[in-house]
Amino acid sequence: MTWLAFIAALAKALPVVLDLVSRFKASADAAAARGQGYDEAVADGLKLMTQQLAEIDVSVEEARQKQAATPGDAGRDTQFRRD
Repeated sequence: MTWLAFIAALAKALPVVLDLVSRFKASADAAAARGQGYDEAVADGLKLMTQQLAEIDVSVEEARQKQAATPGDAGRDTQFRRD
């Protein structure tokens, strides 16, 4: 094989090699973005869960105070039904 044939073969294969490298880079970038998106979703979920737990704690405390202030069944939520 002459140098000219080698250079011609290299020039012919260069676009395929560059496409392959760009696909590997795109795949790595997509994986990094998925990881970042997952981390953000988990953080958002934890924030929401923390807010909901705080609201639940407030509601439970209000219900306990209402029950403590009102003896008997009058302090209970009469609209609540377990069907």
